[in-house]
Amino acid sequence: MLSTILVTALLGVISPGATVCASIDTQQDTLTPDEQKAAIKLFESSLRQKGLTVVRPPCPMEFRLFHLRLGKSIQVIVQGPDGERMGKAPALEELPAVYSQLTTAFVTGDEPGSELATARDAVTSEQAQPRRIRADSLFYFSLGAGSVLGGDRNYGTRFGLGYRHELNQLAIDVSTSLLTALNTPEGNGEDGGGISFSLLRLQGLYFTSPLEAISPYFGGGLSWGATALNTDDRTFTGSGLQAEVTAGLSLLRSTNVRLFVEASATLPLYRSDDEILGIGGDEERVTEYTPLFGVSLGLGWGR
Repeated sequence: MLSTILVTALLGVISPGATVCASIDTQQDTLTPDEQKAAIKLFESSLRQKGLTVVRPPCPMEFRLFHLRLGKSIQVIVQGPDGERMGKAPALEELPAVYSQLTTAFVTGDEPGSELATARDAVTSEQAQPRRIRADSLFYFSLGAGSVLGGDRNYGTRFGLGYRHELNQLAIDVSTSLLTALNTPEGNGEDGGGISFSLLRLQGLYFTSPLEAISPYFGGGLSWGATALNTDDRTFTGSGLQAEVTAGLSLLRSTNVRLFVEASATLPLYRSDDEILGIGGDEERVTEYTPLFGVSLGLGWGR
């Protein structure tokens, strides 16, 4: 017995086969007398399941426990040979699961409720369905204006469709967008224009006021897209990966509807090119860099 107590004191764990006992601190316990009788029997049963020999108190290696009831939940505090452990039962009938976690923690030295101290058949309802930050799933449509640079500055209408999965401070945005650039500020619309689109855009967003109904946000990501641009009697085309930078203001975040104003930049990681006939009939390749800048108004709805 003395050697078992020394091992427990030095290693902080109780070796299998050790002789232990259990009692309830009736001065601090808030269960009824009948509940206390049932509780101590269940706790002793959990000790036996861990390979310990249980005797009547008092004994050198005694577990002394008490329960504090708060509403429907019950806090369990156990003072054991190597210190104190605590656990929470959402309801009275879930005490056996908590006892199992507490006695396992005393035997293994792990924290109660940790994966190593929790058997699959000894999980409380709160652990089976842990609390998490609520996430909003939103589909949205956006409409705005944009401008494609490269040769002449072409501008036009930009459309967008997307899905946004929002936590309080972070969001993932998956969307697609199309810009139809039909005019140039110089007025030579018959020579200018074109289209630019992002077929698939993936971004991460960060909200600076996560708990407010109105919050600025910014973020960035990557997309795959293409550009076809008419300028100076030439047609420049290109496609590939694009860097995306976004900043905006999100409104009505406390509802299942979203209204947002957003400025964005699409920066191609490629150059658009055109082949023309040079001197002697040889083909010459001319390239243009065609970034896109836009402002849009978006409306989202979700659950």
